[in-house]
Amino acid sequence: MENTTLTHEFKGTPTEIGSQIWERICLPIVGKVSRDFSPQQLGQIYGGFVVSALGAMTADFGHEQALSFAREMFGAFESIAPSLADGTSVQ
Repeated sequence: MENTTLTHEFKGTPTEIGSQIWERICLPIVGKVSRDFSPQQLGQIYGGFVVSALGAMTADFGHEQALSFAREMFGAFESIAPSLADGTSVQ
């Protein structure tokens, strides 16, 4: 099999670009592999993404700054969560 190079173009604010990366690259993979997982295992996959991102932020910004960013993001998520669809799934 030949090596294949895929290129992606992302435009927008840093937040929009992060969302595009998730939607175009990560979510299709999660959808494909999650068919064989229980809800708990699927939650662990999402947890792996979150913890990996937090680890990368810690490496880039230090522990305290990464915690500050994480708290800000989780606070924003908590405030909008009630408006999100209930029980959405990639399965």
